[in-house]
Amino acid sequence: MINLSNVRQRYFILSALMISSFYVFFLWRFWTYGIEALGINVSFFWMLMIGFFLLAKWNDLSQRTFLWLAPFTVMIISLSIYTNPFTTWISVLIAPIIFFIFTTHESHHGLRAILWSKFLPFTLIFSAFKFLSSLIPGLSFYKSINHEMAPVDKKNLGNITKQVVLGLAILFMLSVLVIIPLLSSADESFARVFANFFEALANFFKFLNFTSFMRLVNLFFGFIILMGGVYYWRRSIIPFRIAKNNGENSTSGNSITVGIILLGVLALYVLFIFIQAKTIFVSELLSDFASMESLVKTGFWQLFLLTILNILFYVGIYSKYAKNVQRILMAFTLASLLLIVSAGYKVLMYVTDYGLSYEKFFAFYTVIFCVLVFAWFISLFVRQGNERVNIICSLAFMTLWMYAFFAITPIERIIFTTNLQLTQRPNSRINFGDLKMLGSDMLPVVEKNFDKLIVEARKDNIRKNKNNSMEILESLNYNQEEVLQKRVDDWWIKWIEKNRDDQKFLKKYKGYVGKGESQWITVEKKWYEKTFGELFYKPKIKI
Repeated sequence: MINLSNVRQRYFILSALMISSFYVFFLWRFWTYGIEALGINVSFFWMLMIGFFLLAKWNDLSQRTFLWLAPFTVMIISLSIYTNPFTTWISVLIAPIIFFIFTTHESHHGLRAILWSKFLPFTLIFSAFKFLSSLIPGLSFYKSINHEMAPVDKKNLGNITKQVVLGLAILFMLSVLVIIPLLSSADESFARVFANFFEALANFFKFLNFTSFMRLVNLFFGFIILMGGVYYWRRSIIPFRIAKNNGENSTSGNSITVGIILLGVLALYVLFIFIQAKTIFVSELLSDFASMESLVKTGFWQLFLLTILNILFYVGIYSKYAKNVQRILMAFTLASLLLIVSAGYKVLMYVTDYGLSYEKFFAFYTVIFCVLVFAWFISLFVRQGNERVNIICSLAFMTLWMYAFFAITPIERIIFTTNLQLTQRPNSRINFGDLKMLGSDMLPVVEKNFDKLIVEARKDNIRKNKNNSMEILESLNYNQEEVLQKRVDDWWIKWIEKNRDDQKFLKKYKGYVGKGESQWITVEKKWYEKTFGELFYKPKIKI
């Protein structure tokens, strides 16, 4: 039996209705226009969800609760600051998953041991079924409200209710269909009094369309889900399996098997390092762009996948096997650290010559995260190899914090300013055309640095077209440099105009019409569908 004596049930009902209504009225256009319709509204929605969870579990909270609440809050606040589609889509998709996993972690202590273990996928499926089974019992909170009220004869109350509803219905139909039309035809003053009433009634029936019906359905299901969430967070769940002591050592024959596997993989790592010794820390990149790109980008992501494999090895082996196996794992970790640092160094050189982008920024951030993970692994060995540490749980919290910092980082500003500075290098090969992929968050920065940007973009465009003789322009006696400059100016003026429109309007692609021309559905953004940057943006230059 769930004890809800500390918080009155009606507060949960009112809160659930408020959050469901907020979703229906302020987030509805997301299903039509995607993440462009998300801004302040989605951040406020998740803040309401956090408050709803805190209301349900207030008496059971601990300081550790804020270890996941803090980065999760930072992540959802970033949605109201930036319009970066790269991070926004990731945050929108993973926010419900993170919320479910960590509220389960916080609410059900008995599940923690198997939640952060090799049974993580099965535990999530088990918890999901438990949550679904909580939806209908969650509505039982209605019953407790009746017990709080003064005793009433239920038979008489039901009879009176039926009579009142029936009387009001008959009165409404009779008045609207007979009495009011007759009296209105007899007297114009009386007709004017009820003219507004009939207009409002007509608007009400116009409101009752399919979209309104779907909103009501979503409101109803949202309410059920939230009330079921309260029941799920406060109910007792018996785990399907009792986790064993992960801190126990095993000196059985399995240690020999695991040691052979680790030695074999470590030998392959050493062989790879020996063969790639000349290119692990190179002084300059290859002159051939295709080979260089394959070396840096493809090589990095291959090593990143190997890093994931290393972490899986670590999760399965650390503190579970004999000392010799632990020492091999230590050497394995050091070799992995060397490889990932080498990959990060090549990405740095690639950025220095060719500029920064989303992918390269993410690669840098991944290198930092992997280095921190491997440094933490090594510190565990240095302190004590047999120390009981829940690797999966620690990695989950570390990943959440790292992503929160990633989401709140002004990525586009860093990309733009870094590339603008790198253009001053004599051997810079940065393509300024790639910067047009940046979104409307960069409007204030682009406008502030517009003169410098245009100068560098013109140089870049002329340099790229030097090998192209442009015979047509020369044959028409056009000034080649002047034409190229005008082309650059037009590109960036159109970029500013497009992003100013993106801040004001929602657009949905409808299809092709006529001679292959694309057609878009465009509506004006509501203030709550904008980020704070869009809301307070003021143009600095005139187009």
